[in-house]
Amino acid sequence: MQEAIQEKYVHVHGLNTHYWEVGEGEPIIFIHGGGAGADGWGNWNHLMPQFAKEGYRVLALDMVGFGSTESPDPQNYEYSNDNRVKHVIAFIGALDLQQVHLVGNSMGGAASLGVAIQRPELVQKIVLLGSAGRHRPKEGEQSKALLTLQDYEYGWDQMHQIVRSLTNDRFEISDDLVNYRLKFTAKPEVMRAYQATMKWVKENGMYYEDEELRSIRHHIMLIHGKNDKVVPAADSWEILNLVDNASLYVLPNCGHWVMLEYPEQFTEATVRFLKTP
Repeated sequence: MQEAIQEKYVHVHGLNTHYWEVGEGEPIIFIHGGGAGADGWGNWNHLMPQFAKEGYRVLALDMVGFGSTESPDPQNYEYSNDNRVKHVIAFIGALDLQQVHLVGNSMGGAASLGVAIQRPELVQKIVLLGSAGRHRPKEGEQSKALLTLQDYEYGWDQMHQIVRSLTNDRFEISDDLVNYRLKFTAKPEVMRAYQATMKWVKENGMYYEDEELRSIRHHIMLIHGKNDKVVPAADSWEILNLVDNASLYVLPNCGHWVMLEYPEQFTEATVRFLKTP
């Protein structure tokens, strides 16, 4: 009988933090991306039981301002990459975890890299899917897909457009997927947090300097969709060339959401990587 995924909350630096958990063993933290309506369940629930079967304690948190985690007022909280990194580090501490594997998509990938840079002793291995971390904003160089995310305004058509920009052209978009993500941005506090997050990204980008990435000694597997419209595969090539213990797996006919577009390939490759000594 398959173990049920449990819904939980924990206070992290005063923020009520929502997460999902299943399984026992080495802990893996799955960190979702930063598109409108993103959360831990939507990105990872279909994969969590498979990793639990492989002997892992699987945790998928909602980042600050997303899903059901608290969304503090942007007047009193900066929705920066560094604050997301600090939140993940504090989440690890709040659960009294000694070391974890990190699996991060997009903005969640940037957070994973930040944890490895700031607190390397907390991390075992890292899997990055279409990871942010090499983008500096330049006038006129924002892709149409990235602008779709940054300029989102609440509405079904707008959310459908976001999902389309995040996936390959063959991916079938269900109404359930659009409606699930839409419900979160219907919350005024989540929408305020999202707008503050995107404003910060527009102004600052999500970029780690070469020397910061060179300092990472962990084994990293980069997974990237060849047809990613949001984060170009070239960004993962840059990370690959800067991190000594990095490998890269590129999937054809795949956009930004490897874990949703090709879940079986993602799971097989990730489990093999994590279990390799």
